[in-house]
Amino acid sequence: MSGSGRPPTPPWKTRRYKLQTKLLCLEDAYQKECTGKVVEVQGDLVVLDQTVFYPAGGGVPCDFGVLRKDGAEYKVVDVSKKDGVAYHKIEGAPGTLS
Repeated sequence: MSGSGRPPTPPWKTRRYKLQTKLLCLEDAYQKECTGKVVEVQGDLVVLDQTVFYPAGGGVPCDFGVLRKDGAEYKVVDVSKKDGVAYHKIEGAPGTLS
């Protein structure tokens, strides 16, 4: 813990990514699938290079669904965006997504 009594911010939440997640949902709100690249996995958070999931913000809820890789499905339970990067929160351990 830091001197403020709060735990330190995880490094992946403060790092400045050169990449910004392309939000395909802003181009076509009805698009349901895309092929994306896993950029990083940290715990239950997955960063993709592009996504059809709309991130929560401004009182608007996020999209829910699944990420698929090599026949496995990973349930997306939350999507948030910070500094242009979309973070997909996965239920369970997504370690095999990387």
